[in-house]
Amino acid sequence: MLLEPKRSPKYIPNSTQDVIASVLVSTMRNVDTAKVFYRVDNGEFSNVDMSDVGDNIWSGTIPHSPNGAIVEYYYYVVDDSSDVSALPSNHPEKLFTYKVLDSDPTIYDIQYTHAQAV
Repeated sequence: MLLEPKRSPKYIPNSTQDVIASVLVSTMRNVDTAKVFYRVDNGEFSNVDMSDVGDNIWSGTIPHSPNGAIVEYYYYVVDDSSDVSALPSNHPEKLFTYKVLDSDPTIYDIQYTHAQAV
């Protein structure tokens, strides 16, 4: 039900930029709840509401984060028959992620992964 996840800016945001996370919701039903859940530096999850911006694309704005922060997020949608969809579907084990930088990325920033081995 959730397709084509995107974020803007699509490259590395800086500490003054909010990030818009969008997803295509493919359903014949009405959407009752649409949220982006996010956390900063492995903290507690917060969420923001998403709104329909047209063509079944739903968007929510993740607030800006401090320089060097790792932001992880996932999409969560409930339709009018109480069916739940999430993307990635196996959250919170797998999440979309980005790093916040106020300077050009270094090789370390590109090669380092904060994901924990399981």
